[in-house]
Amino acid sequence: MDEVSVCFWMRTTDWNSELVLLSYAVPDNDNELVIYFPEGEKIRLYVAGEYKEVSHGVRDGRWHQLCMTWRKSLGTWVIYVDGHRKGYGIGLSSGQTIRDGGVLVIGQEQDEVGGLFDQNQSFLGEVTDCNIFDRVLSVTEVNIMSRSCDYDGGNVLRWSDVRGGLRGSVNVYSPTSCEGFTVDTINANASPVRGFSSHSKDKSSKV
Repeated sequence: MDEVSVCFWMRTTDWNSELVLLSYAVPDNDNELVIYFPEGEKIRLYVAGEYKEVSHGVRDGRWHQLCMTWRKSLGTWVIYVDGHRKGYGIGLSSGQTIRDGGVLVIGQEQDEVGGLFDQNQSFLGEVTDCNIFDRVLSVTEVNIMSRSCDYDGGNVLRWSDVRGGLRGSVNVYSPTSCEGFTVDTINANASPVRGFSSHSKDKSSKV
């Protein structure tokens, strides 16, 4: 792919762990596309082995919607949190492509294609509506998606397709606690959540 957008909703209270939400590996690069929360407030996007990161608190037990976009031309990248652009720039794997023929894993980091998982890098929390597109979404599209966690329109990956490949300690819940509400409504009276889970749109899961 010459362009990509990855959008998802997440919730976690884990401050100390390295959290990997998504990992796409190809035979000679296990960081072809990775969304990684290394520590504290850092949010990191890997493309073709290189990364950019921003600092913004999302480990507060509240639901947050994130979108990350990348374009081959100039290596243009953007990281959005709750519909707002929190980091952007150029020079991220400029001129490279995200190659096909790899393995995509949600909730774990691959150190080789489809394997060498480290449980210390698993995602501890809830996730829902993870969709992947083969184009850069517009600011308007990102803003619309940030208002409600019921979108299922990725043309590379649709969240509704994820359930068939669940593995490991994953609990699935239906409906998700954020479905049908805006981010403001979801979090208006929310208290930090204790416990770890991983969600799908019509079902949610606990890892």
